[in-house]
Amino acid sequence: MLEAFYYITFGIVITVVVMTITKLKNVITFAVLFPIFYIMYSFIAPLGVIGGADSALYTPLHEEVFHLRNDDSLYITHAVLLLFLIFLYIGFFWRFRVYKSKMTINDIAKRDIISVLLVVFMVSISSTYILYNFQFIYTSMLSGSSVYKAYSFHNTPSIVKATYSLWGSSIVTFSVIIFSDMKSRFMLNFLIINILLYSVISLIIGDRGQLIVVLLGLLVSYSILVYRLKLFKLMLSALAFIGILSFIRIFRGINILEIVKNPEIITSVFSLQGIFNTLFASGENIAAYLSIYFFTNNQFDYAYGESFVYLLLSFIPRFILSDRPSDFSYHEIYVNVANLPEGRGYTLHQVSDWYLNFGLIGVVVGGLFLGWVMRKIEQGATTDRKRVNLVNIAIFALLCGWLPQLMRTGVEGYKAFIYEYTLVPFIFLVFIPKILKIFAKSR
Repeated sequence: MLEAFYYITFGIVITVVVMTITKLKNVITFAVLFPIFYIMYSFIAPLGVIGGADSALYTPLHEEVFHLRNDDSLYITHAVLLLFLIFLYIGFFWRFRVYKSKMTINDIAKRDIISVLLVVFMVSISSTYILYNFQFIYTSMLSGSSVYKAYSFHNTPSIVKATYSLWGSSIVTFSVIIFSDMKSRFMLNFLIINILLYSVISLIIGDRGQLIVVLLGLLVSYSILVYRLKLFKLMLSALAFIGILSFIRIFRGINILEIVKNPEIITSVFSLQGIFNTLFASGENIAAYLSIYFFTNNQFDYAYGESFVYLLLSFIPRFILSDRPSDFSYHEIYVNVANLPEGRGYTLHQVSDWYLNFGLIGVVVGGLFLGWVMRKIEQGATTDRKRVNLVNIAIFALLCGWLPQLMRTGVEGYKAFIYEYTLVPFIFLVFIPKILKIFAKSR
């Protein structure tokens, strides 16, 4: 009976996604992209338990390490996750409008100047990242060690790690400028070079999360500004993305010399099993799900907004608020509630944080809030009856690319998105144009 409930509701969610595509005649919308990633990080992991050891989705982690069982607790968690998605849809579609008027875009003051400034910024920040890490990466490759494994323990300063994210944000922001006016062949080629270089660096260090932000963000900005891609072309793009991510998944566990000696490794990446493992059988999918599973099936004291207070206070510099809390211990709470071993990193599902703070009320409010925010961002970028600013499109594209990371972070992740993926669009598409206009009027 409970298994039937799981499969039926799973099928209903997929049906709603298909109906949304048919109704809106658009795939590049949060109403489609969010549930796709939500399914991957919320509904797939339990199938390995329900299907048993013979299931293709089953891993020993399910029962031997995390003691997941096909009992009531599994379906309680599923009901909570469904509740969040239902209210997210309500928040998104409440007062949602699809305007049929042709979209026009506000021009950027001194577009050429802004493009040049953004190019200079991209060159400087990418050079900083590459030069800082070049010797380490080169040495790791020559020594025959896995670059990803060694890099994970490399003591890289936070400011240097941040350049990697800002570089990706700059690429998507720059693409919005280029795609809105495809006249400069030089600028377009520069964008392509940056995309290729960013992809190579992501492959070397084994990072998939930031690369997804860039690739999906580019796809969204292109679809909005140049040509609305049809479902077939979007599916081809998705297959290309999956191939790239599958290759990184295999590559980051070994070294280049091993690939040269065993070229069949590459062919295994693009096999059906390799693609399947990348999408549905990775540890990331299970890890994100586990937090909400343990929170919904164990007794603990609610945080009552403590993580939200920490998020707000974290924006205040320490020279203003010296006694600002340094951290909100998600890890400690998670380990204590789930009775898990210390010394490991545990991923927190987005829904987990809302449940951790306010229980089911938090799940409802969190769904409504995220749905409302996504609707405001999307309509500001694509269906606003007024003129659309390019900054809206850039932030919309970056948030679409950031959705997989959103599934695997608590509310503290909002700060990272604001700093890393809205700061660059705001500076180059809002702040600098304002300064240029003020300067032009004063002359």
